[in-house]
Amino acid sequence: MPLTVKGKLLKVSVVALRTFGEISNWRFGQAKGMQDNQEHLHFLKPSELCDFDRTPSIRAKALELTSGCHNNDERFQRIFDFVKELHYGLDDWDTPASRTLARGWGMCSGKTNLLVAMLRSLGIPARYRVFRIKPEIALWHWISGNDELARLLGDAPLEQDHVDCEVWLGEWRPCDPSRDSLFERGLMSLGIPLERIPVTDDAGRVPYLILASFDQWAKARQERRRLREKRNEIFARVNERFWRIRSLGLDEISRTMVHVRWTGAAGVELTHGGRTILIDPYHSRPGKLELAFMPLNPRPRAIRRYLNMLPGKLSAIIVGHTHFDHALDIPEFVKDFDGPLVGSSSLDALMQMSGISNRVNVCSGGERVELFEGAAVTMIRSRHGLVAFGRVPYPGEIEPSMRLPLRASQYRLGTVFMPRIELGGKVFLHAGSANFIESELNGCDCDVLFMCVPGWKRVPGYSTRFLKIVKPKIIIPFHFDDFSTPLKAGKKTHNLPFQDISRLLRRILENAPDAEIRLLQPFESTVF
Repeated sequence: MPLTVKGKLLKVSVVALRTFGEISNWRFGQAKGMQDNQEHLHFLKPSELCDFDRTPSIRAKALELTSGCHNNDERFQRIFDFVKELHYGLDDWDTPASRTLARGWGMCSGKTNLLVAMLRSLGIPARYRVFRIKPEIALWHWISGNDELARLLGDAPLEQDHVDCEVWLGEWRPCDPSRDSLFERGLMSLGIPLERIPVTDDAGRVPYLILASFDQWAKARQERRRLREKRNEIFARVNERFWRIRSLGLDEISRTMVHVRWTGAAGVELTHGGRTILIDPYHSRPGKLELAFMPLNPRPRAIRRYLNMLPGKLSAIIVGHTHFDHALDIPEFVKDFDGPLVGSSSLDALMQMSGISNRVNVCSGGERVELFEGAAVTMIRSRHGLVAFGRVPYPGEIEPSMRLPLRASQYRLGTVFMPRIELGGKVFLHAGSANFIESELNGCDCDVLFMCVPGWKRVPGYSTRFLKIVKPKIIIPFHFDDFSTPLKAGKKTHNLPFQDISRLLRRILENAPDAEIRLLQPFESTVF
């Protein structure tokens, strides 16, 4: 869930001081910014609860998160995102920052305290902000859903305290890291409002209490805590309910995400909203002797076994080119499938030879094909990699005059495509062979790149210039398995020799340093 930090300066006024003795900075009216360096120092100091001076792991984590950042805005964003996604849970008010970091979860006060500590450890001024909010009745009722817990919790309070913070980035910017995205998603799925509504004074202003040190307020608030008897039992029960809310959020996110599997060779499976797209599915996997000396036939049982395990309804098939390890199984796949089949004229010839006419949406390069609502593919014209003896294997077209079954060498290349799939708000680029045509890739940035490994060393620009053009956020190397051997669940995958994958990964890191690399095994799932 994207972070939005309000840039608007907020009205700040003072509440009754009561027991607060460590107020180092407060003022009426609009926040006016820092006046001098001395004032900055108040918001950079450690304390008993903001314990980054005694806990090296706080600064170490902050440095790890902000590696490569160029300014404090970027550093703040990285640290905020990390703290926000720590799980939200009911806890004591006076929890040290070190404890929240070590446990990986906390309440509004604990997570805010950790955020302040991490920012201050890098020299970024930050200050606490305390205010009263109206009770979250819907959430309270959902949490206290059984009689025993309702009895322990009692009635919902008329008002409740809340803690967040402000960070100095040229002006004071408010931010609230308390609730993680999964928890917020779960609340939304239950119809529970996310917004916390501040209590205002008679003039309609929110009486914020601004603190440089949080310690005395937190300890005083802990002493006034309503839930004193059986506190740990109540925390455990409430947090278990929070986990149920979070699981609803996970279900909600799972439904909105694209689930991906590499299925061996150049095969990729994309599933979103209960519908599955297949690219170059290849499951017959004939052995080396068959490939060298015999005509090839699809293996219906292997294909049917795979189809029975699809995570969604088969809704589209895309074929990048017509070598046997990309196209052999396609006629068997479409026997009981009437959805879009997208490929080249060579694929159309193969289908005609199989007795299946007028099934292929034939492309020559550049066409954008709507697959179903919310899904489309652009068939970007490309080149095949230089593999055997530095040459492209089996060039040319499959001709309709040929007769099945074909030998491996008769599965001619046809037109080569680099399919660009738009699905679930993401863009996936399928480089099923290690080559490209630069002029065809203008404006073809992608979120996820499936990057063919075999032949990468013979096209120098493939691991350099190509990556700079398509600007992938995530790279999945693939097609490096020995596709003449069967894939078996739980068994080690045999890879093609001489691929030098480690060197390719180093080259990727050099030329796409901001990209994440996910190295999958066949049928291993990942999500986007």
